[in-house]
Amino acid sequence: MPSVPPAAATAPDPATTTLAVLLIGPAGAGKTSVAKYWADHRRVPTAHISLDDVREWVRSGFADPQTGWNENSEAQYRLARRTCGFSARNFLANGISCILDDAVFPDRPVVGLGGWKRHVGPGLLPVVLLPGLDIVLERNAQRSGNRRLTDEEVARIHGRMAELVRLRAPDHRQLPAGRTGDGEGPGRGSVPLDSEPARPGERGGASRPPGRRATGPTRRRTPREQPPAPRLAHPAAHSALSSGAPGGSSYARFMSQVYAARRTRLRERCNAGGSAAALVSRPANVRYLAGAAPRGAVLLLGKTEDLLICSTPPDDRPADGRPDDALPVRALPGPGGDAAVAAAGLAAAQGAESLATEDHHLTVVRHRAMRSVAPRLRLSDLGQAVEQLRVVKDEEEISCLRIGAEIADQALGELLESILVGRTERHLALELERRLVDHGADGPAFPTSVGTGPNSGRRGHRPTDRRVEEGDFLSVCLGATYRGYRCEIGRTFVIGTSPADWQIELYDLVFAAQRAGREALAPGAACRDVDRAARQALDSAGYAENLPALTGHGVGLEIDEDPQLAPAAMGKLDACVPVTVEPGVHLPGRGGVRIDDTLVVRPEADGGPELLTITTKELLAL
Repeated sequence: MPSVPPAAATAPDPATTTLAVLLIGPAGAGKTSVAKYWADHRRVPTAHISLDDVREWVRSGFADPQTGWNENSEAQYRLARRTCGFSARNFLANGISCILDDAVFPDRPVVGLGGWKRHVGPGLLPVVLLPGLDIVLERNAQRSGNRRLTDEEVARIHGRMAELVRLRAPDHRQLPAGRTGDGEGPGRGSVPLDSEPARPGERGGASRPPGRRATGPTRRRTPREQPPAPRLAHPAAHSALSSGAPGGSSYARFMSQVYAARRTRLRERCNAGGSAAALVSRPANVRYLAGAAPRGAVLLLGKTEDLLICSTPPDDRPADGRPDDALPVRALPGPGGDAAVAAAGLAAAQGAESLATEDHHLTVVRHRAMRSVAPRLRLSDLGQAVEQLRVVKDEEEISCLRIGAEIADQALGELLESILVGRTERHLALELERRLVDHGADGPAFPTSVGTGPNSGRRGHRPTDRRVEEGDFLSVCLGATYRGYRCEIGRTFVIGTSPADWQIELYDLVFAAQRAGREALAPGAACRDVDRAARQALDSAGYAENLPALTGHGVGLEIDEDPQLAPAAMGKLDACVPVTVEPGVHLPGRGGVRIDDTLVVRPEADGGPELLTITTKELLAL
């Protein structure tokens, strides 16, 4: 994604600018007190958003300082953090600043700054509250119940926070040591958000406990380096993401920069291959480069100008996208014309000697027609160049996938609250697709699959008129399309009061395989290794013959993209690549289990793979 224009990247006036601040610190650092004080005393409207408050209604299975992290905690934390992020974006879109108060589990990589920035925006300003260890211990002693930790635990968390601040100084602003507010005001040692925060190291902080090895990024700031100026997110991006509707002119200009940068990367590849022009005809590729792909449209990257050529004038249907405002659109003069053939003639008229085309998409008949209108134009194969560019997503694309995943989660959650026994697979699938649209999706990402009894767990099963019965496995696989981007989620449940022993055993095996596949996702991991991690547990249990051909695949403008997570897959994963992890077992005549999630590959420093689909994976009896 293009960087924010220089004018927006300068340091804002913190006294008057609408901004979002994240307070980070160990238990007892005074985060809540500082947040409440400055929300009440800033000269501009400022809201206080507390993750502690939000998690009260999602606390089932949530991590607790006393009990620690469990298998449900990651999804519950992400849900609470995502809710806070949506609230923050809505406040920002309406010109209201916000201060977010985070609950910190420093030993869990999922609880990272990167996750907050993905939900709130890249302009989020982190502020570390790190008073002295003696102050934190004193405050902890005043707490009661599960809010009180042991002194050893407080010292360990405090030491780890000190290490992270020291090693990640360019990314954080640290308050100096001393007392922060206790409800009466900021107190000595805190820094007002309306003034310039102190630099890390000024007035000292808590020292690292002896013998503790430093962790975190290896880059350290040299003494002459200064903290970077805070960068605000593009304001139109906040508005568009919070409303779900296309933004105004500023957002359109922002997206024009995105599309122009994508076309520039493709042009560089074409020039390196000896082609001065390129013709993109595959609809998903056209939309990726032009913002929209009207039926029959092609994109010409010409020698002198780029053109979106349509067989008919594009309409304003949101599902088809919105063409780049900076890209000229040319409609054919009459019906029945072929935009690809017309593009070949235009390329020749611009003086191009060669034209790279997507041979894997064009038919032989269209290829011959193009040669007939431009006989001197040398046609070459563009190959999978655009598909390769599409593999790694920018944050705008991931935001669309994230919203689509939330829509799918909501539709599935509502269905589970209804009465299921006696209803047909076909009826349930139609209801799910209707709910997707009701919640803001362009439509389903693919035909929704609902399987019951012997049909459950079957990949790509088309719903039938079989009715849901007591004791059945019920497997559901659906996805939402949002602004053209498609996600996928699959879950399996049991109908009745309690599952049978064989159902529990099979579900536990698939659940373990899916978790192994998710945990194997990392930048640089071989695609076949991710498949092997998920497949190994099922192979060893004797289900090798009942497994699908692949464990997962990429998603984006198409529901099945590269990379492929399969035994013979080549290549490695990159950061910011969304993939599915969907192992399953189907036993003919009995049914089966399938668990499917959409995740984004992220480095460990950013919290590891980001789980987009967060509907519970517990074996629920419905």
